[in-house]
Amino acid sequence: MGNPTAEEPDTNPRLNAAIARFLDEEASEVGCDRARLLDDFQEVRSDLQDFLGAHDRMNELAAGLRPTTSVLGRPDADATLLNPSTPAKAPSRAPPTLPGTDREESSLPVAEGRVRYFGDYELLEEIARGGMGVVYRARQVTLNRVVAVKMILSGQLASRQDIQRFRAEAEAAAHLDHPGIVPVHEVGEHNGQHYFSMGFVNGPSLTSELSDGPLAPQRAATLVRNVAEAVGYAHGKGVIHRDLKPGNILLDQSGQPRITDFGLAKRLRVETSLTATGQILGTPSYMPPEQAAGRADSVQVTADVYSLGAVLYACLTGRPPFQAANPVETMRQVLEQEPVPPRQFNPAIPKDLETICLKCLEKSRRRRYRSMRNLSADLDRFLDGKPVEARPISSSARVWRWCRRRPLVASLSVLLILSMVIGTTLSLRFASRADERADAALTAEGLATRRAVAETAAREEERNQRLKAEQLAARIAMNRGLDLCDRGETHEGLLWLAHALESVPQGADDLEQTIRSHLGAWGERTRPIAAIQELEGKFMTFSPDGRFILTKTEKDNGVLLRVRSVGEPMKTVKDVLLMGEFRSAYFSQNEGILAIAEESGKLTVHSLGDDPSSAGPLMHAAAVDFAAFAGDGQRLLTIDAESRLHNWDLASGAMIGGPQQLSGAVTTAAVDGDTGLLVVGYQSGGVELYARINGGEVDQQLQIPGPIHNIRFSADGTRVAFDAGDGVHILHVSDGSEIAVLNNQANCYWLDPETLATVGRRDRRARVWNLPSSDEAPPAVLRALVTNGSLAAAAQNYLVSTSKMQGWTTQIGHVQVWSTETGEPITPPLPHEAIEGISLNGSNLVTASDGVLRVWSLKDQQARMEPILRMTHPNVGWVNSTEFSPDGSKLLTGTVDGTARLWDSQSGELLHDVIFHRKRGGEIRRALFSPDGQMIVTASHDGTVRLWNTSDGSPIGDPLPHSSPNDLRMVWSVAFHPEGKLLATGTGSYGDPPEREVWIRLWNVETGEQVGRTESMYGGVRCLAFSPDGEMLASAGLDGNARLWNATTMEPIGPVMPHPADVRAIAFHPSGGVVVTGCEDGLARLWSVETGQPLGVSLKHAQAISCVTVSPDGESIATASHDKTARLWDAYSGQPLGGPLWHRAPALWVSFHPDGTQLTTASPDHLARIWQLRPPVRERVDQISLCTEVTTGMTLDADGTARNLTPAEWEERRARLRSP
Repeated sequence: MGNPTAEEPDTNPRLNAAIARFLDEEASEVGCDRARLLDDFQEVRSDLQDFLGAHDRMNELAAGLRPTTSVLGRPDADATLLNPSTPAKAPSRAPPTLPGTDREESSLPVAEGRVRYFGDYELLEEIARGGMGVVYRARQVTLNRVVAVKMILSGQLASRQDIQRFRAEAEAAAHLDHPGIVPVHEVGEHNGQHYFSMGFVNGPSLTSELSDGPLAPQRAATLVRNVAEAVGYAHGKGVIHRDLKPGNILLDQSGQPRITDFGLAKRLRVETSLTATGQILGTPSYMPPEQAAGRADSVQVTADVYSLGAVLYACLTGRPPFQAANPVETMRQVLEQEPVPPRQFNPAIPKDLETICLKCLEKSRRRRYRSMRNLSADLDRFLDGKPVEARPISSSARVWRWCRRRPLVASLSVLLILSMVIGTTLSLRFASRADERADAALTAEGLATRRAVAETAAREEERNQRLKAEQLAARIAMNRGLDLCDRGETHEGLLWLAHALESVPQGADDLEQTIRSHLGAWGERTRPIAAIQELEGKFMTFSPDGRFILTKTEKDNGVLLRVRSVGEPMKTVKDVLLMGEFRSAYFSQNEGILAIAEESGKLTVHSLGDDPSSAGPLMHAAAVDFAAFAGDGQRLLTIDAESRLHNWDLASGAMIGGPQQLSGAVTTAAVDGDTGLLVVGYQSGGVELYARINGGEVDQQLQIPGPIHNIRFSADGTRVAFDAGDGVHILHVSDGSEIAVLNNQANCYWLDPETLATVGRRDRRARVWNLPSSDEAPPAVLRALVTNGSLAAAAQNYLVSTSKMQGWTTQIGHVQVWSTETGEPITPPLPHEAIEGISLNGSNLVTASDGVLRVWSLKDQQARMEPILRMTHPNVGWVNSTEFSPDGSKLLTGTVDGTARLWDSQSGELLHDVIFHRKRGGEIRRALFSPDGQMIVTASHDGTVRLWNTSDGSPIGDPLPHSSPNDLRMVWSVAFHPEGKLLATGTGSYGDPPEREVWIRLWNVETGEQVGRTESMYGGVRCLAFSPDGEMLASAGLDGNARLWNATTMEPIGPVMPHPADVRAIAFHPSGGVVVTGCEDGLARLWSVETGQPLGVSLKHAQAISCVTVSPDGESIATASHDKTARLWDAYSGQPLGGPLWHRAPALWVSFHPDGTQLTTASPDHLARIWQLRPPVRERVDQISLCTEVTTGMTLDADGTARNLTPAEWEERRARLRSP
């Protein structure tokens, strides 16, 4: 709109009046007569034309936007069950086609495995569309790497200006090399199609992250600080982004932000006419006022500061600072209104962080941060707990700024106020006498009634506002807790869920029930802490078996070494007072003996049993660097700092033979306690094996790159492993021959004689190796654990890893226990300060940290939720379906071998094989009970549907045919009508051409006659479901569409529900108003039955969804997926209820028990499983909070920071929990 020179938005009153009139008339039914409008405002005609052009362009830009709707919601919750007024546009199934070459090329790969190429790129899937570009995930063939390829959206029809702007984006990003910016690899043109390739970020956008609710303030500040540093780098290279928004910020797998989409970027030192004055480019909700006003020449680095402030606002509140029904109204708000302070949406936001956010959102560029560096520095100050430089805006300043932006409105307001004052004064004079008479007429009772009514109304309004604020606070805490639980940080997540439950206001019963359900579902993933105790001294070491702990305390007359038993309570076993300087201590493996070495070379041996005697002193010429017991604790082998080996007889305290000089500087050594075999490793490399300690001869000497570390014997003493310069070496003890070298591995632990655990030097991934005793087979990786840290301890069933928290300069770290059987973590990351020692004591994890001993119980704890029953189908293979009987007493399974089986659902005992489809290709696709449980129906690949008696498995009537000898049709789906009188079936066939017609048939159960059929469709019908009232039938299949049919006439109802891929599952919600579908793209979607439009967020799996079902009470949704999991979801928030239910193969089917307390699943690994679902927690709120803190050993401080409880705090809470 022109080219004003002032920095503030244009304040021409005539132009304001013209725009106001245009917006009013445009909103009317008649619309605006633009020619007349321009004639009436000739003095601002040019600026007004600029505005109208920008308005039209913005409406075109926003034409493809789709409003969002809520997730399936309770009637009295914030979200509503159906919201037809805000339909969502379904994804398109037909992507645009790109020009081809001699190879088959397109913008998207298609189903059935056809590969599409675009030049050097194999296109894998479309992942995003922007204002002028479309982005694909692709594989660059020559370099065999996954990249993102962006092409200009309009293809060969693109204008020269489109192409210039597209290439400008690539050039802008190509000049930038920063870890926080997605890099550009190649810019080019292929068959007239302009494109560039860039790094592929395997993670969601910030928009997706915010769909679950606002971020925690600390997380939001850290993320925006990191983005500010990356954008500041771009500014330093002369590039302004100009379209910063959550959708252009991607989060990699470690949660770090990566900026993309420089589609509107401006080069500060390059002249360009691509964004001429008056053009409005960008995203309205995140656009600075100067950009919304169309003043391209005024867009400087402070524009990005504003947009990033809007991103911070969205992170804190879950919504942008300005948001209206259409882009033009949004831009009007950007130009004229002040943002609502974030703390009004979320009072938990720190005041300083709100001040930083609002400073970024100043209308005037001069009042914002002058650079990203300034913004980043202020966020650093906030994160460090220091005072920030930004200062809050006063109320008077807000009023003055509003007046400057709206002079016409402000002037009219002043005149209106003056007229009101004058009018009020005159009215009061004339009315005073009448008022006096009226007041006199009022009785005392009337005045009291009026006052009481007013006070009641005020109290009710205050209560409603307080209720809304408390509900919002509780929801924010709940979402924070669920996010932590889903990331594996279960202990901290449970603390937030308990805090959310405490925050629920009285009367918000549905919200309370939701949080209680989440607490119940996630509670089984906790690993309870059994004890927290003061160490009473500095930690020194644990005994190998974990039974004892040694601490050191400085005394005036020496050093007190105290041995205590690990348990509750800790008991003192031995006190040793040293007069010399302590050097090290060594426990025996199992015999309860302790050797203590002093710097002088003196060594004493102490019994930890009933015998209080001590042996020694054993004197050495130099300090002892290594000591180990042998011969059932009868001998002690020591190596001193001069690399001399000593063999001591503990009964006499005499050395056996003399000291033996070793070959060099010793880095590590180990002794097999039973055989007395000694293995020594050297700093310069090489390993020596000594079977005869006093013979002075080396039995085996191996030249291995050094230095050598971490020598460990297997439990049976036949093998030894150690860490060398090139990896982990494994040797036979008998002859020193090498079994294997595990390259780039380190830090080895034996789990049993044939199983070794290591951690990768580079990838920090722990691996469990199988080492066959025959040596003929090479070592094989049984499983890999993504520990991202070092191994600190190991036992047969567990590994313990430690890792330092990223981005911290302190020694705060995590300890985590993993199952060696499954490779899954069985504890969440357990935060510690200054980790000093770790031990596995039987079924307990024991840690020493910062003067505190903590003990976690691992007893009876599983790596993940396990089924309570497994029904094995020997020699069968795939179990396709499984379902409880209507009374819940039986379980029905259908398998690939053409057999359906009945099982006792309480014991898992096979009752009998009920059904046999003997015809070739008779795989049972579905097996279902009738609503009364008296009949079973099976749908088979042999082209028939059959009915059977549940009691004895005898057939009922003839098969219902669906194919002929010349037209084989597999029956893929079947569903009983709720009354049991009708049966619906759907057919399909693998490898069918897409144009092959299929139908849904309706059958009379009693007569076996076909009584209805739908119109023809294409592709197979994968799934069917009747509505709860039986009036509708839902179907879905290979054509990517879900449909609703009248169950009587078989006529279609409403629009199809399109999906981007094959739809494999469908189910009705018990309310009848919502349909749930499961798609090959890994998403379960909720759809409005009334409008046929999607509702709210989708439920996401990593691979195709094979089955969906809804609980009998409608509270939860269960899904089964090819990612080998089944999951339970809250139907009203879309959040997962607990962790995934893992299978060894794809999960093909899932079904609820009639009372909703159990799930059954089917899988191709021969198994049907029954899972017990955790009910919502029922205890009092205060008891739940106490129990959560005692179980986790953690608490939330007032600022929301999770920390470990001190021993005194934990004991106090445990005492309260145990008190009646």
